Amino acid sequence: MKKSKTILLIFGGCVLFGVLLVSGYLRKYGWWNGRDDLKFGVVADNGISLISVSWERRMVNVLNIDSKVEVWVPGGLSWYQSDKVKRLLIQENKQNKVSELFFYNFGLKPDKIFWLESKDDWDKVNNLWWKIGPINGFQLKSKEKIMLVKEETINKDLKDNSGLEETLFRDFSDNKITEEQIRVTLVNASEMSGLATWLALRMEWAGMSVMGLETSEKLLKECQIVYSSEEVRLTKSYELIKNIGKCSEMFSKDLGGVEVQMLIGSDLAEMINYSSYK
Repeated sequence: MKKSKTILLIFGGCVLFGVLLVSGYLRKYGWWNGRDDLKFGVVADNGISLISVSWERRMVNVLNIDSKVEVWVPGGLSWYQSDKVKRLLIQENKQNKVSELFFYNFGLKPDKIFWLESKDDWDKVNNLWWKIGPINGFQLKSKEKIMLVKEETINKDLKDNSGLEETLFRDFSDNKITEEQIRVTLVNASEMSGLATWLALRMEWAGMSVMGLETSEKLLKECQIVYSSEEVRLTKSYELIKNIGKCSEMFSKDLGGVEVQMLIGSDLAEMINYSSYK
């Protein structure tokens, strides 16, 4: 009897340890199902890169920003050469702005950020192990062998987005967002002209369908998202919209089944520092 109890206690302890181990892993790394797109942002001493892993496309796309090309750095900063970004964010203690940096310049917020000495080292096994976890890293490396790797370097000015739209939509839009087909209307309720157009472009790069741009006569301080159903609210598209700024949310039965309306307030323009961006 004592032996049986001891075995049960050991078994129970092992199960508990396993549960704690898995929950700790999920909290730190998340769990890649092997199907959804993975997006990585790389911030290195020699510049920045954007990585898209898409099992649906059987593609790994790597977009390198030349070290001398300037990117927009949010948080009250400005345009800086990509090889100066890492040091700048660390010196200004604004590493938390790096996700916004990738959205403002490329229309997406990466799943993981890699802080590295060289942007070429993102796919080394030890970096994947520490950045996305050993299980996710093993999955990625095992799939990478049968995927086409396409690498491109941007060496021209990003300020007019010339030629960037096609590359981002073709190679970096999110398959899940594209499939959801959520229809978005953007309403500029700030004093900054052109802000809705600026935001629409980035949403379209991510794979979203922006169906309309409007201007509100009533100005708002805080942005607001109006959604049509709880199903819409659970989509990846809605998650992207919600994470653009600190917006309040409101349900409306007047919207269609897959519609979302975003009212852009002055707080979003201030957060982007839009007047300086232009």
